[in-house]
Amino acid sequence: MNIKSFLKKTLTLTTIIYTVSMLFIVIVTMLGGANQAGEFPPIGVDTHLFFLAFSLFSAISITVAKFEKIPSSARYFIEGGGMATGFLLFVVLTRDGMQLGKACAWTLGFI
Repeated sequence: MNIKSFLKKTLTLTTIIYTVSMLFIVIVTMLGGANQAGEFPPIGVDTHLFFLAFSLFSAISITVAKFEKIPSSARYFIEGGGMATGFLLFVVLTRDGMQLGKACAWTLGFI
């Protein structure tokens, strides 16, 4: 796999993962309901950036796992480990007051 193909696959997967994850966040926010003024709570820029970092980290791990020279048994560990690590670093631990034990429980739920 050359550099151009690697970047194309990584950016494509990043946009897909980011779109799906932000769609989930928007739906959950809307299901949470509006406040008394009829407004939905805003989704902050930091949330978008952390989900973008999670998407990029996950896309890189998925793309690296598709290299031909990597054994098939190791591909699952690379792909799953990259997604779980990205979720832990960029989604769970970025929340205010999140402790490591609770963060690991959220990550196991994600897995």
